[in-house]
Amino acid sequence: MASETRSSTTQRPAASASRTPAAANIWQIPTFVLGIAAVVGIWHARPYIQGDLTLRYVRTLSEFRQSLEQPDQSELLQTIAERVETLVDQFPAHAAEANLLLGTYAIQQAESRGESESANEWWTKAKSRLESAQQSGVSDLDKFRLQYRLAKVWEQLDAVEPNQVIDALQASTNASEDPAEGFRRMAEACLRMSTPDYRQARGHLREFISRSLPHTDPKKIARSRLLLGDLHIRLNEYEDARKVLERVPVDVSPELYLTAQTQLARTYLAENDVDSAMKALEQAKAVKSSVPGQQESVLYYLGLCYHQANKRDLAMAVWDEARNGTGPESQAAALRLAETMLGLVSERTHVVALLDLGLKGVTASSNYTNPLMPITDVQALIEESITVFKKAQDFESALKLANLYARVAENHRDREVYSETAFAYANLLTDQAQSQPAERDRLLTLAQVQFRASGQAMTILAQQTKPADLKIDRTRRASQAFLKAGDDQKALDMLNAIAQSNEVPDGSRGEIWLAIGEAYLQSGNKVSARESFKNALKSPSPTTPKARLQLAKMQIAEDKAAEMTEAIRTLELNLDPEWTKDKDSHSQTLLLLGDAYLRMREWQKAENCLMQLLTAHGDHPRVTDARHKLARCYWFQASVSAAALKKTTQDLATAPEPTKSELQKRATEQQTTYFNFLKKTAKNFDMVDQALSQPDRINRLMPEEMTMLRNSAFAAAECHLFLGEYDEAIRRYSALASRYQGQAEQLIALSQVWKLYTNMLRDANGGQRTLDLMRKAFASMSDNAFTGTNEFHQRKFWQDWFRQIDQLTPVSGTP
Repeated sequence: MASETRSSTTQRPAASASRTPAAANIWQIPTFVLGIAAVVGIWHARPYIQGDLTLRYVRTLSEFRQSLEQPDQSELLQTIAERVETLVDQFPAHAAEANLLLGTYAIQQAESRGESESANEWWTKAKSRLESAQQSGVSDLDKFRLQYRLAKVWEQLDAVEPNQVIDALQASTNASEDPAEGFRRMAEACLRMSTPDYRQARGHLREFISRSLPHTDPKKIARSRLLLGDLHIRLNEYEDARKVLERVPVDVSPELYLTAQTQLARTYLAENDVDSAMKALEQAKAVKSSVPGQQESVLYYLGLCYHQANKRDLAMAVWDEARNGTGPESQAAALRLAETMLGLVSERTHVVALLDLGLKGVTASSNYTNPLMPITDVQALIEESITVFKKAQDFESALKLANLYARVAENHRDREVYSETAFAYANLLTDQAQSQPAERDRLLTLAQVQFRASGQAMTILAQQTKPADLKIDRTRRASQAFLKAGDDQKALDMLNAIAQSNEVPDGSRGEIWLAIGEAYLQSGNKVSARESFKNALKSPSPTTPKARLQLAKMQIAEDKAAEMTEAIRTLELNLDPEWTKDKDSHSQTLLLLGDAYLRMREWQKAENCLMQLLTAHGDHPRVTDARHKLARCYWFQASVSAAALKKTTQDLATAPEPTKSELQKRATEQQTTYFNFLKKTAKNFDMVDQALSQPDRINRLMPEEMTMLRNSAFAAAECHLFLGEYDEAIRRYSALASRYQGQAEQLIALSQVWKLYTNMLRDANGGQRTLDLMRKAFASMSDNAFTGTNEFHQRKFWQDWFRQIDQLTPVSGTP
């Protein structure tokens, strides 16, 4: 290629080859000169060119402004907006107007996107552009437009204080394209204030509705009427609220109509006009809505109306329909339905499931936010439900509710309720074990499980408790549960740990030592128990009377004169006015003192204590026991009187004539005293009999109560025998024979009837009839009827008894 080039060069014409180098480059000079001239020309023409670009930018801004007023030209708007935004920094003199228009464009874009994430981005762009326009300073013509649009953006983004938004809107609303809209936004700003100004908001909404232009969206007006109606309700202006809400038509929006009817019903309910509220809601119920939860709202309030109108079945029906939604009305419907069914025995089985549904998704009291049923009402409902199920002895349901309570309970109240419920359940199982021998082991095992669960729940609660006195109380209650569960050592470890802790105030140490003593007593360690009770008395506290009671019980149980005297001295300290305020301790003190005096044969003191107990504490759980001891006290005094009467009668038989008159008088007085004591004895034993033989109680008596009932009934009958009231005695013994049919007590009672007929009334026929009854009863009795506890409860005793009777009055056939 290079050779070809050289070859072609050598072949050029001679004329061309003969030119000089200077002549060859002279063509560049004109070109250079022309270039310089062009640059100089452009420099001098620069102002004229710039002016032309500015003019074109101004025309673009004008076109942008016109297009913004015709939002349907979206594609053109986008093109112009991009052009203006690209050149805005090149024309600082027009930056304010450009930013105003770009901000306006951003507002339109945001409004067209509703509540989407991209809408928020456009609102943010609008804020940036409009604030830039404000800093640059717009023309007087655009000043109010800018202020209005800035207020609009601030209100939307909650970017400034509501008062600042309101000030901006008040200054610019009348100059805006839609003055009515400004009033609506002012109303919303009033409601966002830290203390909402309902009255100002109400006025602004009225202005919006009255100034709305013909082309204003009917739904927007309807929503404003709903908000205005709500404000009237908040201000207790129910008649004004109804006037506004009744103007929300169903054809504009079924959803808004339903909301209006619901609010309308609220105004009637506020004035106790249940019928009108019911009518409004029944109309709304017929309208279908696509908004989730709205139909449930109508049903919920309709249920309230039915409930207030005593149409309970209708209320339950609509609440049942509403309960499966997801909104607050559905939640409230489930809870109200549970509340209603709790009062119906036939429906009560659904309560647990309904409360579970009503609290679905709730994990703590802090995330329960339903204003239709405040959390305090829910807490009260659950506790009431637990109480109802406990009374019905449905403890499984009660425990389920106690677990469910954890979702809304505060300060760990659910653990306390659970512990109390489990403890009560365990006590019931223990009682059932006593009355159901065949199920005894199984029931006691279940009771043990519940006692332990109670203790564990209370232990956790105690660990989370800060106040020392409350912590001690809960630890003590936990230890009691563990003791009943048979976990003696665990209970003692808990209590001893607290006793050795520095957290225990001096005034509470006595309470701890009392609990420790009770734990040792439960475990059978009487020595340690007694020492613990003595330690409790070294630290005076509100539980001091109880510690004295426990110590006195142990002393009385020794049944020794010295111990009894010490017990009486200990108990008498509880009668000091300082300690008698504790009703339970005072009543127990009187009962124990009465028993101690009874054992010491100080009848009058025993009578005084027991009478004081029955007078001051007639509702005490052991009042029947006190009555029984009082009857025994009178019985012993009657015995003393009988012995004195016998002695006087003996003296009277051998006394010289001058002294007989005085002895006779004494005998008469002694007999009167004797009979009076017998009557008092019979009266009190009868009261014991009546208390224990009540139909709802007699089948649930503990073994010691059954013994008390039997002894009281026989003793009362015997009193009438000693009083010489033989017919009454026969009646009572005959009744006892029927009560204890098939048992050894039947024979004991009939034998007394036989003695009365034979020895007292000299009625041979009556005696024979009774004897025949005894033989027949004895022949039909199984060996189980004779427990062997004493001679009267042995078959051989009665065989011998019949043999002796036969020797006195021979009859054919002996058992």
